[in-house]
Amino acid sequence: MYLSILDLTNRSLFLVTKRSCSNRLDILTMTSSTLLRILSDNTETEVGKRWDFASIHSLEVFRRNVPLTCYDDYQPYIERMVEKGEKNLIARGEVVFYAPTSGTTSKSKLLPRFSAPTLKFSTKKNLLLLCWHKDTTTSLGVPITPANCAVIGATIDADQSAYAAPIEAYKIDDLITALYVQLVFGLLDPSVENIWSPFCPTVLTAFKLLIEEWKQMVDNIRTGVLKQSLRITDAQKKVLEESMGGSNPQRADDLEAIFNQSNSENFEALAFRLWPKLVTVDALGSGPLSFYVPKVKYYLGKEVCLFSSVYAASEGPGLFGINKEPFRHPSAYSLLTEKVFFEFIPIAEVESENPKVYLAEEVKKGEVYEIVFTTNE
Repeated sequence: MYLSILDLTNRSLFLVTKRSCSNRLDILTMTSSTLLRILSDNTETEVGKRWDFASIHSLEVFRRNVPLTCYDDYQPYIERMVEKGEKNLIARGEVVFYAPTSGTTSKSKLLPRFSAPTLKFSTKKNLLLLCWHKDTTTSLGVPITPANCAVIGATIDADQSAYAAPIEAYKIDDLITALYVQLVFGLLDPSVENIWSPFCPTVLTAFKLLIEEWKQMVDNIRTGVLKQSLRITDAQKKVLEESMGGSNPQRADDLEAIFNQSNSENFEALAFRLWPKLVTVDALGSGPLSFYVPKVKYYLGKEVCLFSSVYAASEGPGLFGINKEPFRHPSAYSLLTEKVFFEFIPIAEVESENPKVYLAEEVKKGEVYEIVFTTNE
């Protein structure tokens, strides 16, 4: 995972803290504090004892005594956790779930998560577009689920009224079926202000499905009944139809008029016509995903901002970056340094056996680095 340093205003633009850091000494003090707190929390773990975290009281000692590590160094511990339920190996606390990585940057891995954070949207009504991969469990009953599914489940449970679709619309493990159901609920609600999805390709798939199936979706809204061919159980269908609240011929008529008008204009800016209050579409579209950005923007129109509010990855500490300037292109993320200690390896040295590792106050604007995490997760 690589990070390009776009700006270093006051040497701290890319750091998010509860207080401002105006100089290099402030940054060093703050990041050192984060590191020492993480080490202190984990002195009694097996990894903590292996590297003698209890004896580390400065950043210099940490960097001298603890080598760079990767997933392979922790895999034996994780296997013991999964197979035997052993605790306090790599971090203190109970494992809430295991997150399989997406495999977009390397072979998929299984990573323990000790918490399930929720997302917080500032918008009043949100439509989420994603596929809830079928959960499994370890032999000891600990859930194995993608991190974004765990987060979304906890998020919707916290405030159902903020979402156009009920939680049942996200517990569908077939992508096209899930998007179809989520779009039906989205179309029912003209007050949607924000659309969120993990990745831009999923948003593009949703709009293509919407164009192909809009007549069927509108009919579902008119009758209050979902189409029979959906890959869901009868029990799921019953719960979803109850959540639809019965037939809605007025909304169906309004939607039909919008689609007929949009069809004559090749559906450009369709989203804003369907949801006049829509302000943002929040989906990751950086790196190799940037290919999909103009295709998604075509359906949004100029009034809607496409951006990614956060940067997250199962390989790292989960959520680790916040986009504080949504209209900036390319997207720039401020790192969350109060829970994670960051170090940086220049891209040219990534394959080196002993790469040079930089601290936050040592990085240079315009350079690209691989990120090194030290975290409680």
